[in-house]
Amino acid sequence: MKSISTAVFFMLLAIVRPASGDVLQVNIWQPMPGKAATTIQNAQTARAIHTKAGANVVVGSDQMGRVHYGIGLPSWEAWGQFRAKMAADAEWSAFVEKLGKNPSAVLEDVYMLDQPAGGAIKSVYHVSIWEPLPGQGAATLKTAMGAKPIHEKLGATIGINVDEYGRLHYVASFDSWAAWGKFQADEAASKEWNDYIAGFIAKPSATLKKVYLADQIPAN
Repeated sequence: MKSISTAVFFMLLAIVRPASGDVLQVNIWQPMPGKAATTIQNAQTARAIHTKAGANVVVGSDQMGRVHYGIGLPSWEAWGQFRAKMAADAEWSAFVEKLGKNPSAVLEDVYMLDQPAGGAIKSVYHVSIWEPLPGQGAATLKTAMGAKPIHEKLGATIGINVDEYGRLHYVASFDSWAAWGKFQADEAASKEWNDYIAGFIAKPSATLKKVYLADQIPAN
């Protein structure tokens, strides 16, 4: 997996990952022209409803202006119960009906994720989505798990998620953009990291499919 200090970032959010919760649904919304602020406000309204119903929610905005909306729960059973609860929730139904009449964004992607390794989302985060080569799913996860402690020593908080298509989402988060920048410099100078990444480059197990670089949006 390549270093994030190169033209293609190594690592996830997407996605976006709540501070707790073993499964995650992430919706990525592309605001319609002139409706970015409205989309964020709609996400904040949804967050309040979902949090009240017991979900852990993270909202972020990426480098392309898309809004990431992540719902974390302890298990898929809990996720199913949450869906049933929302279907019967009058406040949520009224909100969805209102959005349907006056939409502010188009749904671009949906990810359903399991969490092999957790990591709380901080103010700044990025997600790299890796697609394993045929038969290399376990090797890709092993590589990511090996990268995690190295990056954590260099100052990142790391989360690792696997989606419904077997793609690996590697999430790195930081307290600030300054901390993110320092991490890149420290990573480039790290012999441990350079030796580790050389092994991956020599025998890659996955290809990089997508990168999201984003700010977390705090709750109102």
